[in-house]
Amino acid sequence: LSRYSEALSLFEESARICRTLRLGDGVICALANQESGDALCGMMRYDEALARFEEAICVYQRLGLDSSVNCANALRGSGDALRGSGRCEEALMKYDNAIGIYSRIHHVKSVKNAIACGQKGGLLLDM
Repeated sequence: LSRYSEALSLFEESARICRTLRLGDGVICALANQESGDALCGMMRYDEALARFEEAICVYQRLGLDSSVNCANALRGSGDALRGSGRCEEALMKYDNAIGIYSRIHHVKSVKNAIACGQKGGLLLDM
């Protein structure tokens, strides 16, 4: 857990810098939120992680990047957080949305899509 905690403080510092530079509604801040969400998931702080992923998704949607790899990654992360908190039906929807985006983006289809499909499959086995 110490590495997750250390990583989280660095991602939070990145977000603080973004706010100071008034980049709060940009992609860099969204990425910092995503990374924070990943660290929080690793620490099993799923509700906090979900909030960070959702913040990132909102930024991507506001910027018209809701079909981007970054948005798909945030959707997949929110699926992980929902799965961890036992909200399986909601997690399935997030994984499906991420898989849909990955499937439309050819240069990442094989790797990212495989990961998301595997996570969805694991969730289905858990249900």
